[in-house]
Order: sequence, then structure tokens, then C-alpha cells
Amino acid sequence: ALGGGGDAVKVLQSLDMRRFAARDVPRDELACHAGSFDLVLAPRDFWEAAADASSQLAAFEANGFGPQSVRVFDWAVASMEMTRLVELEADNPYTLGRAYCCGVSNAGVFEPRADAVATVEEMYYATSTRHAGATFQASCVTVDGALDVCLNAATPVATAESAARFA
Repeated sequence: ALGGGGDAVKVLQSLDMRRFAARDVPRDELACHAGSFDLVLAPRDFWEAAADASSQLAAFEANGFGPQSVRVFDWAVASMEMTRLVELEADNPYTLGRAYCCGVSNAGVFEPRADAVATVEEMYYATSTRHAGATFQASCVTVDGALDVCLNAATPVATAESAARFA
């Protein structure tokens, strides 16, 4: 629950920020077009929470915050020691490095190449939250019309029992 009590939880939604890039990046140039968005959600049915998250993200984009958030993050990386900030959060006695209840990474819909020699029926991946991040991390991708979710829990902060309840 967040500061004032209640049932709301803080969720970190990873974002693909490529559409906000000022220019296309050549294939031989390294670039990061990722970001994140803080969601505040009340625990309830998964699909209701997903619809609420979608609504919050739509408002974020409609207000033009995408390009600004990329610029702010770029400035922060260039101006601050981001790795040091992660270390400090990892040592935070109030959050134990887990400022978010859940992190969500959604790779979107997997589209196989037309010339692929193998088929993919399911796909699971994990997003690392070793030192800091969310208590629970849900890594999602849709394959052949089905949503595949890999849930990771930060132990010992989250027990196997709490991970089972969360799932």
C-alpha cells in the first residue's frame, strides 16, 4: 500500500520509447529507447487493472509526456551517477531496494519471421532486479494469441507463499 494507507500499489511499467526518438538510429549505433512510467493501481481483477493501466498510459501520451520523459532521463543519465542512485536505493532501509510492488515489462506481440525454420509456441524471459527494482517482476509477451507471463520475486523480501498469492 502507498503512504496514506489504502489498497493502491505502485507499479513500474516499462515503456518502448522508440516512437519518441528524434531520429532513426542506424543499425551500427548503440542506442537505448526505453523508459518507464509509474502507475498507481488498486489490486483487483487482472484485466480491470490492465484497463486502468492502459487508461493512465493513454493520458500520459495524450499530454505529450513521452518525449519529455526521454529528455529528462537522458539528462539524468548524463548529469547524475545513475548507478550510484541504484546502489543508494538498494540500501534504503524503508524499501530494501524495492520501491515498487510490481514491475511490468511487456515485449508486445511476437511476430515470427516468414522465413523462420523453427516455430515458437511459448516464450518466457526475465527482467533482472537483483539489487533494486520491484518486489515482483512480470515479464510478458504474446505468442500465437496467448499471453505468456514470467513472474519473478525478489527473495528474501518476497516469500514463495507471497509470490504464489501475487500470481
